[in-house]
Amino acid sequence: MKQKNLKIVSAGMPRSGSTWLYNAIRLIAIENNIFGDSTPCGWCEDVDSNESSWLIKIHTFDSLLSRNSDFIFYSYRDLRDALASNLRKFSTPIDISLVDTFIEWDNKWRKVADYSMKYEDMLKNPEQEIKNIGKLLGYSGNAHVIIDAIKKLNYDSNGSRNETYNEKNLFHKNHITDGRIGSWKGQIEPELLIEIEDRYKDWFLNNGYNLN
Repeated sequence: MKQKNLKIVSAGMPRSGSTWLYNAIRLIAIENNIFGDSTPCGWCEDVDSNESSWLIKIHTFDSLLSRNSDFIFYSYRDLRDALASNLRKFSTPIDISLVDTFIEWDNKWRKVADYSMKYEDMLKNPEQEIKNIGKLLGYSGNAHVIIDAIKKLNYDSNGSRNETYNEKNLFHKNHITDGRIGSWKGQIEPELLIEIEDRYKDWFLNNGYNLN
């Protein structure tokens, strides 16, 4: 696939490998000549969606972007790990309203996504995830080229930076706090954990996550 006017949304549950997904799409698009170096790619607040071609990363569900895009990719993670990571990185308190918001966005993005990437699958087999993403974008090159390129990215990589993140690759300072599966244990108040698992039992089970 070689199109100059392609609009791609890279959405994701916060702290779900969404920056990895965004860079996988971005690097595949450049490697496959879908995007040039000047194609706008970045955080939703930094990219003009009126441009003819772009890659926009976002967490909040945006119905306008979803309607105006050619492809939508989405990443998700064990909700408990996502919440704990969000707490570690941004000191965002975990409460039931935040949980409800994450699930609301998840439900809406999953309904419109062309591909949804499970964080745990990405950890176990990143090569397969690159192949899955590349299939939609017409890329059949070496997945390890993309994986190795992502591994080299960080806040200090080439590209303009603000105080919070690299505006090209979107990595924050000290971006990864604890990428392990099950890192939520001991970080969510027991009573709240029971409420989360009870309220969203079906979500956990349908996505293959074990409950206490």
